[in-house]
Amino acid sequence: MRIESCNLGCSGGAGGTQVSCGVVQIYVNTEIRVRFTQPVDPSSLSPSSFSLIDVNSGQVPAGSRFVDPADPNTVVFRPALSFDGIGGPVFGFGHNTTYRVMIPGASQGDSPPYVTSLGPPSLPNRTRMLCTVIANLGIETPAAAFCAGDGTDPAVSIPCPCNNQDTHGRGCDNSQPGSNGALFFALGATSPDSVVLYATYEPASSTALVMQSTQSVPSGIAFGDGIRCLGGRILRLGVQSPASGVVAFPGPGDPSITARSAALGDPIAPGSQRFYQTWYSDPDLAFCPNPPGDRFNATNAVSITW
Repeated sequence: MRIESCNLGCSGGAGGTQVSCGVVQIYVNTEIRVRFTQPVDPSSLSPSSFSLIDVNSGQVPAGSRFVDPADPNTVVFRPALSFDGIGGPVFGFGHNTTYRVMIPGASQGDSPPYVTSLGPPSLPNRTRMLCTVIANLGIETPAAAFCAGDGTDPAVSIPCPCNNQDTHGRGCDNSQPGSNGALFFALGATSPDSVVLYATYEPASSTALVMQSTQSVPSGIAFGDGIRCLGGRILRLGVQSPASGVVAFPGPGDPSITARSAALGDPIAPGSQRFYQTWYSDPDLAFCPNPPGDRFNATNAVSITW
């Protein structure tokens, strides 16, 4: 078994030769994907058999190693995703940090453990992979943000309903202490569809509706305690409650966004555009009491070209 290719521009490793890819610039949320000539035994993946190390500190970046469910020959390192004190995404790769990617190869005399094939027989990887990546490209996202409730979006022509503007490019402020509004963003790829929509800093007791539309309303429409920027045909993709302050849609094992949209009667053709926003409840009656009884709000919005 040997390495066949990788998403860093690897050489093929034919004949058991070392696989190299030089120095590659990546995003802080880039997945490292390596394809082998045979299906991989998931139990053989570890920080030793698929190694990533910060060349300056010697630390191992936080993340998970797994076999791609759609391709048993491909292994993936996915940098961990967490959130900072204001709900912004933080990834396992540090910004402007250089990492060495190394997969030991039996033909180069490297010490085990090796990535191995599913047996029988269980064959070790023969080809060493040695690459250097620099996480200096920021965050990779398939979406463009708009409809911020802080006055920074020149297209939005209305203020937040009760002077509850935020300060971080989010939706209008809500009752969650220190939230500065709920942030909405997307991660993943559009083809094949692995996009996940995230909303952070919604009130813990809220219920979130993940919405999709065929048109945008860039100027905005007053909407409860917030601003709505979706128009045309609007679909409710899903309903969630925040877990540790975060909504993530679709969840693990759920149909993709494009599959869900098709099931709801709106198939998304490649190259077409859709718009997304989360609308959520805010049960605190004392927050933004004019007009009274609204008790709902909206994140900023994003557009995705599929």
